[in-house]
Amino acid sequence: MASMYFRITKRGDAFFVSVYDSPNSEYPYDTYECYGGEVDVETYEFLNWERKKLRKEKGK
Repeated sequence: MASMYFRITKRGDAFFVSVYDSPNSEYPYDTYECYGGEVDVETYEFLNWERKKLRKEKGK
């Protein structure tokens, strides 16, 4: 199984989770908008979130 790397950013009430195939990747493989849930502070697991996959953006 290949490793995946994540970056989480917050804008307003939504979190954006970007998935990368290496820690040095400039552009994400996929990006999801997550909203309406909570995060378990012990496991950092996203609970009861609605997830919407965003359109992939091409690199420059």
